[in-house]
Amino acid sequence: MGFQVGNQHAHTINMVEGQQTNITGTHANVTIAQQVRPELSQLRAVLDRLSDLPPAASTAAARELDGAEVAVAGPEPDRQEFAERLSRLTTILVRAGALATAGQSLSVPLIELAHKLGNLGQPILRALGA
Repeated sequence: MGFQVGNQHAHTINMVEGQQTNITGTHANVTIAQQVRPELSQLRAVLDRLSDLPPAASTAAARELDGAEVAVAGPEPDRQEFAERLSRLTTILVRAGALATAGQSLSVPLIELAHKLGNLGQPILRALGA
């Protein structure tokens, strides 16, 4: 016997088939690194495929993406540094014309990351015109 559930939005959702006993409660810790990993991976993959990006821009973009990953990888993630690195990465890509070439494959993960950053992501959204 199975069941299907659509989108769920709540603090805690426990979906079980049969009986569930919670003795100590249900807890989850999700770090910012885990939250942003899919978008960072997508950005890296797109940057690796961009053949028409000028070498200096490619090097600078890779440096900023590396720095963004480092900023959130440690035990105490630096959201400010992460946001600044993404903002510089966005500026590099806009100036190099990469967004015109790669389109949504670059803009969508950048917009998603900016939204995850809240107010810190506003400069990224402005640079993208989003």
